[in-house]
Amino acid sequence: MKKYKIPVILYESEEQVIPYVEVEVGEEMAPTIFIQEYKHTDTFEPDENGDEQAVIDITMHMFVDMETLSKKLGEDLYDQVRVAFGLQPVKKARSEGQKILDKVYKNANSNLEQALTKKKNVKEDLAKKLNEKLTDKFYKSEEKK
Repeated sequence: MKKYKIPVILYESEEQVIPYVEVEVGEEMAPTIFIQEYKHTDTFEPDENGDEQAVIDITMHMFVDMETLSKKLGEDLYDQVRVAFGLQPVKKARSEGQKILDKVYKNANSNLEQALTKKKNVKEDLAKKLNEKLTDKFYKSEEKK
């Protein structure tokens, strides 16, 4: 059985809610992480000195890397696991994700197209005005004769 370095769970800042684990060169991320939950019960019991101490229920949780599961399980079983966690099966999730990306790309392309059209119109307008000024400055118009 392969041994992994004990992961240290870090947070970028208080605003950054997604934690991360630093993995050194040559190391691998552990496929599972165990985290103990310490749940306060609002009850108290005396310790060996008779002092009241909070009673805390401790539960061990194991978190599994979905990428590892996708490589180790067959497609159907992996989809069953995803559904059990409240996720969509892979094909449906990819399809739904692609629809979202297509909409984002369409909006981005539309905005880019509008900006380029506006830029082109501004350039054409400036060129026209410059041409008119140069024409007025260097050439006598027929009306002025």
